[in-house]
Amino acid sequence: MIMKKTFFLTIALLVSMIGVFSFAAQAQQNGETIEAGKDGKFHLAKPLKVGDKTLAAGMYRVRHVKEGDDNILVFEEVGMEEMPGMDMSKEAARVKSPVEPLDKNATVTKLVVAADQTGELRAVEVWIKGEKFKHVFAAR
Repeated sequence: MIMKKTFFLTIALLVSMIGVFSFAAQAQQNGETIEAGKDGKFHLAKPLKVGDKTLAAGMYRVRHVKEGDDNILVFEEVGMEEMPGMDMSKEAARVKSPVEPLDKNATVTKLVVAADQTGELRAVEVWIKGEKFKHVFAAR
C-alpha cells in the first residue's frame, strides 16, 4: 500500500515537472514570461542575459537585497534534486537593478523576457512575490 502511494506520488511529481519545464521553454521561445513555482524556483531552458550577467540553462531562485541605496537581484542556482528543507543553492549572479512602482504587491515571482536584436534572450523585468515594485532592465 505504501509503495503504491509512493509510486503514484512520484509519477504525479514527474508529470507536473514536465508541465512546468514545457511552459518555461515555450515562454522563452516566444519572449514572454517565466513564472516561478510555489517554491520560488524557475527553470531556464536556454541561457538568459540579466543586466550584464548571463545565466546558463538550469534551475534558479531569485531574491532581492539592498546594498546601501542599490537594489540588487541575487540569482541562485539550485539543484534539481534539492529536497524540501535542504538548501543546496549557490550564487550564480548578483545584478544591480533600477525599480519601478507597481499598483499592488506582486502575487508571483516572474521574469519577463524578450529577445534582443541579436536574438539573445534578455530579462526585461523581474517581479518578486510580495514586493510593490518591479526590477527593470533597459532593452539593448
